[in-house]
Amino acid sequence: MASLVLRSFHCSVPTVSNAAHPLAERTGAVSSIQSRGLNRRLVFSPAKRRNLSILSCGKSSADSSPASKCNDGATFPNGSSTSIPSNPIDAAAPTPKQRSIDPLTDVSFGKSSPTSAAVSETRSEQRSLASLYLLAYNSVQAVGWAVALVRILSNFAATGSVAGAYASAGHLICLLQSIAFLEVVHGALGLVPSGIVYPFMQWGGRTHFLLAVVRRIVEVQELPAVFITFTAWSMIDAIRYPHYALNIIGSCPSWVVYIRYTAFIVLYPIGFLGELSLMCQSLPFVKMNNLYANFFAALPFSYYNFLWVVILSYPFLWLNLYLYMLKQRRSKLGNQNISEKKKLI
Repeated sequence: MASLVLRSFHCSVPTVSNAAHPLAERTGAVSSIQSRGLNRRLVFSPAKRRNLSILSCGKSSADSSPASKCNDGATFPNGSSTSIPSNPIDAAAPTPKQRSIDPLTDVSFGKSSPTSAAVSETRSEQRSLASLYLLAYNSVQAVGWAVALVRILSNFAATGSVAGAYASAGHLICLLQSIAFLEVVHGALGLVPSGIVYPFMQWGGRTHFLLAVVRRIVEVQELPAVFITFTAWSMIDAIRYPHYALNIIGSCPSWVVYIRYTAFIVLYPIGFLGELSLMCQSLPFVKMNNLYANFFAALPFSYYNFLWVVILSYPFLWLNLYLYMLKQRRSKLGNQNISEKKKLI
């Protein structure tokens, strides 16, 4: 009797295509959601549940396919079939393998997992340690170069002569400049955005001038070129390193930025002329003493020839560095002017 009623009801239902029937669309949506693995659950009213049961069970007697069984699946009039469990809500629930994050329905979306939170915390600690290290390094260099400048000027004021520049601050400047190789390492490790090329050019030029020429050749240590070079270097770095340190703590005044990127315009050429002049004056002593003969014995040229190459290439290398600093000045002071205008607005 129940079978007869179901058959009659099935016959009274108009034949529609699977795509046009709203219930078929919902059932197809269930299958589509399962295939995509989205974390969504469809909620059906009791009436819709009965209709789905009728669609899954109500087959005509002419259709004897296994898909007509109620618990196995439902076959729609156009021949398409889909598997519908007895509870349609369970059909929409993905299996653990299918489950994935849905930003619309999953409440856990956007929350950091314990692993990502730990990685983020570790990176934050590393950045803090790097900032503390750079602050300490730049502070030490700032104090060191300030002390060197005070010593040079004090000796000049006391003696009235420029001959005591190396005796008063030469060893301290050699130490500070040797430690400055860390700036090349900082650029290589990505601790600072300066890169490697320009820090290495500046460090290499100064270190060669100090350790290979001035420190080794006693006859040139009292020349005025040493006083000029040391004074220019000390003034440049007594401004440069405090600027770096204040930037790290995020409280660098605008006037410090202006002095940092303006004073070099005059001080860099003065230091360059002092270095070039002293290397030229050291050539006779290098040739007379055959300086570094053991080191250059295996090479087809002597240190005297090497020094000539350095002197001839020095203006071009220095000009490259100077143009880079001018470019930095336009960038830094331009950004500073834009920030000040925004504050005024």
